[in-house]
Amino acid sequence: MPVKRIIGGSLEFIKDTAKKGAQIAPDILGGMLEQAVKGSQQTPAQKQQAAQQMQQKQTQHQQKDEEELKKAREALAQLQKMQKTFAPKPQQAPRPYEATISDMEQKKAQEVEALKRQQSQALPVPMSKQSRGMLFKKKKVNKGSEGLVKDTRVG
Repeated sequence: MPVKRIIGGSLEFIKDTAKKGAQIAPDILGGMLEQAVKGSQQTPAQKQQAAQQMQQKQTQHQQKDEEELKKAREALAQLQKMQKTFAPKPQQAPRPYEATISDMEQKKAQEVEALKRQQSQALPVPMSKQSRGMLFKKKKVNKGSEGLVKDTRVG
């Protein structure tokens, strides 16, 4: 029995919706049904308008793209100019005169460094103090060399 009630209730629901659908104006309902069944069909005039709108949109997009490309190209050109001005320039080979001068300067610098190294490596010579008793003594003259000096003068 419950199955009969379910089926009977559903049939009553269908009847009620059909009555409500009959109360809707036929031109509105018919247009909605046709659109639902056939899909949205356009007249030739509507098709032309849609095509014109699409073309206008395409041209607008192309113009925007061209403007953006133009701005980008200008920015790239400015960057290239800046890069050329600030980029390191390749080193040229020095002239023979400049090369000899630089070589001489390097040799002088190496000599100075070598002298500094030698001075730092050399040990200081210990200096001995003279004894105080020797300050007032006269130095002894070598008597053996006196004769030789006189002989050489006379000759």
